[in-house]
Amino acid sequence: MFLYPSTALQRFGSPRSCTSGFLLTFKFVEGGRGLELLHKTEIDDVPLAVLGFQGQLAAGIGKALRLYDIGKKQLLRKVENKNFPPAIVTLNTQGFRILVGDMQESIHYAAYKPLENRLVIFADDTQARWITATTMLDYDTVVAGDRFGNVFVNRLDPKVSEQIDDDPMGAGILHEKGDLMGTPHETRLLARFHVGDLITSLHKVSLVTGAREVILYTGLHGTIGALVPIVSKRTLTSSLPSNST
Repeated sequence: MFLYPSTALQRFGSPRSCTSGFLLTFKFVEGGRGLELLHKTEIDDVPLAVLGFQGQLAAGIGKALRLYDIGKKQLLRKVENKNFPPAIVTLNTQGFRILVGDMQESIHYAAYKPLENRLVIFADDTQARWITATTMLDYDTVVAGDRFGNVFVNRLDPKVSEQIDDDPMGAGILHEKGDLMGTPHETRLLARFHVGDLITSLHKVSLVTGAREVILYTGLHGTIGALVPIVSKRTLTSSLPSNST
């Protein structure tokens, strides 16, 4: 197992820049009780988000999403996409799909096509939001928080999701035209709540064994809260097993 912290030298917030950035590769040793530094990879921008992805490392470096593989002397860049807005701050993944949270332009859906070794962006949000935290509720649905104390839930059309997964090369996505210089597809807003604090983390968890999962969130000023799904008669009916003869 490996640990990948990211660092930057002489970083400035406005304008966002740094002298150099680094991705460090540590290996767990002594049964997980210690760390051994394997190597340090220099990069050209501020690394704000890293995530394990299909045996590789997905990294949001400035406005570029990159996939790295481990090498003997440094990480090896396999593929990248530089078509994201100002700065990638969050990453989530399921399967070959990566959800990218941007500092100013909300959520983008990207897919990795291994046959062509390509990262393609196929959907985004219709509203510009300053993302601070995200987590996936399911394969098509994401919940996110922004800098102004809002929590919102967006969902991708299941038909679009299936179409993307059935395109192994990603050629169909590349030839689709987006609206107003955006992506070919848009997500739909399902819910929005104002919690009154800047969201710092979001987690889909079950607080009690066997209980329904809730969205647990924390805020900058010490806020801890949970968003609990409403249980209706329709929900209970759909969850009950059907009788078969």
